Amino acid sequence: MITRCKEEQARKDLASIMQSVRALIKNHRMTMVSDVGDQHLKLLEKYDNYSGAVLYGHLDAPKVDEIAQEFIVYMKVHFAVDETLMAIIEYGDISSHQSVHRRFLEDVGRLMLQIPLGMKSNEELGILIGGWLLEHHQMADNHLESYVEKLC
Repeated sequence: MITRCKEEQARKDLASIMQSVRALIKNHRMTMVSDVGDQHLKLLEKYDNYSGAVLYGHLDAPKVDEIAQEFIVYMKVHFAVDETLMAIIEYGDISSHQSVHRRFLEDVGRLMLQIPLGMKSNEELGILIGGWLLEHHQMADNHLESYVEKLC
Protein backbone atom coordinates (compact mmCIF):
# COMPACT_ATOMS: atom_id res chain seq x y z
CA MET A 1 0.00 0.00 0.00
CA ILE A 2 1.02 3.58 -0.59
CA THR A 3 1.90 5.60 2.49
CA ARG A 4 0.87 9.22 2.88
CA CYS A 5 4.52 10.32 2.95
CA LYS A 6 5.26 8.39 -0.25
CA GLU A 7 2.20 9.90 -1.92
CA GLU A 8 3.22 13.45 -0.96
CA GLN A 9 6.73 12.90 -2.35
CA ALA A 10 5.26 11.44 -5.53
CA ARG A 11 3.07 14.54 -5.94
CA LYS A 12 6.13 16.81 -5.57
CA ASP A 13 8.09 14.73 -8.08
CA LEU A 14 5.17 14.75 -10.52
CA ALA A 15 4.84 18.54 -10.21
CA SER A 16 8.54 18.94 -11.00
CA ILE A 17 8.36 16.69 -14.06
CA MET A 18 5.18 18.43 -15.18
CA GLN A 19 7.03 21.77 -15.15
CA SER A 20 9.83 20.30 -17.27
CA VAL A 21 7.33 18.94 -19.78
CA ARG A 22 5.62 22.33 -19.93
CA ALA A 23 9.02 23.90 -20.69
CA LEU A 24 9.42 21.43 -23.57
CA ILE A 25 5.99 22.42 -24.89
CA LYS A 26 6.86 26.10 -24.64
CA ASN A 27 10.21 25.65 -26.40
CA HIS A 28 9.02 23.08 -28.91
CA ARG A 29 10.77 23.34 -32.24
CA MET A 30 9.44 21.85 -35.42
CA THR A 31 11.29 18.85 -36.77
CA MET A 32 12.16 18.21 -40.39
CA VAL A 33 9.36 15.64 -40.34
CA SER A 34 6.62 17.96 -39.17
CA ASP A 35 3.99 15.25 -38.61
CA VAL A 36 6.27 13.51 -36.10
CA GLY A 37 7.03 16.87 -34.47
CA ASP A 38 3.31 17.55 -34.24
CA GLN A 39 2.81 14.16 -32.62
CA HIS A 40 5.57 14.87 -30.08
CA LEU A 41 3.90 18.14 -29.16
CA LYS A 42 0.49 16.44 -28.88
CA LEU A 43 2.00 13.72 -26.63
CA LEU A 44 3.48 16.37 -24.36
CA GLU A 45 0.15 18.20 -24.22
CA LYS A 46 -1.74 14.97 -23.45
CA TYR A 47 0.76 14.23 -20.69
CA ASP A 48 0.25 17.74 -19.29
CA ASN A 49 -3.52 17.13 -19.32
CA TYR A 50 -3.07 13.83 -17.45
CA SER A 51 -0.59 15.11 -14.88
CA GLY A 52 -2.73 18.19 -14.25
CA ALA A 53 -5.79 16.01 -13.65
CA VAL A 54 -3.80 13.92 -11.18
CA LEU A 55 -2.17 16.82 -9.34
CA TYR A 56 -5.13 19.13 -9.08
CA GLY A 57 -7.70 16.43 -8.38
CA HIS A 58 -10.50 18.13 -10.28
CA LEU A 59 -11.57 14.87 -11.95
CA ASP A 60 -12.85 11.61 -10.51
CA ALA A 61 -10.80 8.40 -10.76
CA PRO A 62 -12.63 6.97 -13.81
CA LYS A 63 -12.02 10.18 -15.77
CA VAL A 64 -8.33 10.21 -14.80
CA ASP A 65 -8.10 6.58 -15.96
CA GLU A 66 -9.82 7.52 -19.23
CA ILE A 67 -7.27 10.30 -19.81
CA ALA A 68 -4.42 7.86 -19.08
CA GLN A 69 -5.87 5.29 -21.49
CA GLU A 70 -6.27 7.95 -24.20
CA PHE A 71 -2.64 8.96 -23.72
CA ILE A 72 -1.44 5.34 -23.99
CA VAL A 73 -3.45 4.72 -27.17
CA TYR A 74 -2.01 7.88 -28.73
CA MET A 75 1.47 6.83 -27.60
CA LYS A 76 1.05 3.46 -29.36
CA VAL A 77 -0.06 5.20 -32.56
CA HIS A 78 2.92 7.54 -32.36
CA PHE A 79 5.31 4.62 -31.83
CA ALA A 80 3.90 2.90 -34.94
CA VAL A 81 4.40 6.07 -37.02
CA ASP A 82 7.86 6.64 -35.54
CA GLU A 83 8.97 3.07 -36.25
CA THR A 84 7.52 3.12 -39.78
CA LEU A 85 9.48 6.30 -40.51
CA MET A 86 12.63 4.64 -39.16
CA ALA A 87 12.10 1.64 -41.44
CA ILE A 88 11.51 3.85 -44.49
CA ILE A 89 14.69 5.88 -43.94
CA GLU A 90 16.65 2.76 -42.96
CA TYR A 91 17.56 4.15 -39.55
CA GLY A 92 20.42 2.05 -38.21
CA ASP A 93 19.31 2.04 -34.57
CA ILE A 94 15.71 0.98 -35.25
CA SER A 95 15.77 -2.26 -33.24
CA SER A 96 17.10 -0.49 -30.15
CA HIS A 97 14.51 2.27 -30.51
CA GLN A 98 11.71 -0.30 -30.92
CA SER A 99 12.95 -2.14 -27.84
CA VAL A 100 12.82 1.06 -25.80
CA HIS A 101 9.25 1.69 -26.95
CA ARG A 102 8.20 -1.87 -26.11
CA ARG A 103 9.79 -1.83 -22.63
CA PHE A 104 8.15 1.50 -21.85
CA LEU A 105 4.69 0.21 -22.80
CA GLU A 106 5.27 -2.93 -20.72
CA ASP A 107 6.34 -0.86 -17.69
CA VAL A 108 3.31 1.42 -18.03
CA GLY A 109 0.99 -1.57 -18.42
CA ARG A 110 2.32 -3.25 -15.27
CA LEU A 111 2.03 -0.06 -13.24
CA MET A 112 -1.50 0.65 -14.49
CA LEU A 113 -2.62 -2.79 -13.31
CA GLN A 114 -1.36 -1.97 -9.81
CA ILE A 115 -3.21 1.35 -9.44
CA PRO A 116 -6.70 -0.13 -8.80
CA LEU A 117 -5.14 -2.47 -6.23
CA GLY A 118 -3.71 0.48 -4.27
CA MET A 119 -0.16 -0.76 -4.85
CA LYS A 120 0.76 2.17 -7.10
CA SER A 121 -0.69 5.63 -7.62
CA ASN A 122 -1.57 7.83 -10.56
CA GLU A 123 1.22 10.12 -9.36
CA GLU A 124 3.71 7.28 -9.79
CA LEU A 125 2.35 6.59 -13.27
CA GLY A 126 2.74 10.27 -14.09
CA ILE A 127 6.34 10.22 -12.84
CA LEU A 128 7.15 7.14 -14.93
CA ILE A 129 5.58 8.57 -18.09
CA GLY A 130 6.89 12.11 -17.65
CA GLY A 131 10.41 11.02 -16.80
CA TRP A 132 10.46 8.68 -19.78
CA LEU A 133 9.12 11.36 -22.14
CA LEU A 134 11.78 13.84 -21.07
CA GLU A 135 14.63 11.34 -21.32
CA HIS A 136 13.44 9.80 -24.59
CA HIS A 137 12.91 13.21 -26.19
CA GLN A 138 16.34 14.44 -25.18
CA MET A 139 18.20 11.29 -26.21
CA ALA A 140 16.62 8.98 -28.76
CA ASP A 141 14.26 11.38 -30.53
CA ASN A 142 16.92 14.09 -30.89
CA HIS A 143 19.29 11.48 -32.34
CA LEU A 144 16.62 10.40 -34.83
CA GLU A 145 15.87 14.04 -35.74
CA SER A 146 19.56 14.65 -36.42
CA TYR A 147 19.65 11.57 -38.65
CA VAL A 148 16.61 12.79 -40.63
CA GLU A 149 18.06 16.28 -40.97
CA LYS A 150 21.25 14.83 -42.49
CA LEU A 151 19.15 13.05 -45.12
CA CYS A 152 17.39 16.23 -46.21
